[in-house]
Amino acid sequence: MALSFLAPELDENYRNIDQLQRTLQNNEQLEELLEIYDRQIEATKSDPDILKRLERKTLGKEPVEQDTVHPVPSDKYLQLAEKAIKDNNAKQTTPPKLRKYIEQSAKPKTRLGLFYAGAALILTAFICFGTPRKVKT
Repeated sequence: MALSFLAPELDENYRNIDQLQRTLQNNEQLEELLEIYDRQIEATKSDPDILKRLERKTLGKEPVEQDTVHPVPSDKYLQLAEKAIKDNNAKQTTPPKLRKYIEQSAKPKTRLGLFYAGAALILTAFICFGTPRKVKT
């Protein structure tokens, strides 16, 4: 009977726990990115030549030096990298499945069945295992 009453709350509780875990993971990823950016900022302060190298990646500017060789990625590698990023994002955005019995018990028909089954068990327990009658002697 208790499960029939508490099933929606349990379902909501597990969803909230899942959301909290995903939020904490996202916060950890943001903290890692912030640490990387802080290190990059410190590196640019110590070595101004890094800004020239980052200019190509961030702004897409080609270097003006004539004797410098810069690798150009092929379409095949770009497609593989894009697919890997999409797969990684798809894995992170799909929430894990909740416990099946909680999902099932949160449905209205199942809750009603659980309630009646619990009531029948309680009545059976009172009838069969109640206190014995005292015999008058």
